[in-house]
Amino acid sequence: MKTQCFKFGKIEGGQLPAQESPHLTAVLKTWQDLHQAVGKIPRKSAFDPVNFPRSLPYCWLYEYVSEADDFLCRVSGSVVDEAWGQPIRDHLVGEFMPPDLAETSLPRMRNVINKPALLHIRRYCDTTQKPVEKLVLPLADENDRIRFVFGTSHYQYRPNRFEADSGDDFQHYYKID
Repeated sequence: MKTQCFKFGKIEGGQLPAQESPHLTAVLKTWQDLHQAVGKIPRKSAFDPVNFPRSLPYCWLYEYVSEADDFLCRVSGSVVDEAWGQPIRDHLVGEFMPPDLAETSLPRMRNVINKPALLHIRRYCDTTQKPVEKLVLPLADENDRIRFVFGTSHYQYRPNRFEADSGDDFQHYYKID
């Protein structure tokens, strides 16, 4: 996977480079508008999914659980559950993801809340056997502690969209000022 950690600067025109999914666009716009309005990482309670109703089946919300050093799924859309082959709500990432995938996913989500940063990924998912494009965004609790990641996973059901080693895979972090 091509990796570019912490690209600095603004996301031009509210769009992520190489973004294909309209679901990512809708979620990103909602988050950016709220971030601009409050001038800090938005609170989970203020992040209203009514602004992207068609994207909800592709969305998920995880809360960081420090005691477990893991993330607990609080919300998962139907497409996300289908991709994992089971409902993932109320499960820790380490419970539903294969160990090798959790080993790479958990540090990514920790980066999103600790830096804080936006994360945009496109990769072939061995578990679901389909390409996926993801956007991962930080959200704060009522005390403004960044403890949540809100994500959108757009699984590509088109056959042969790209192969696992085709070079289309990437991972970009965008540090939030």
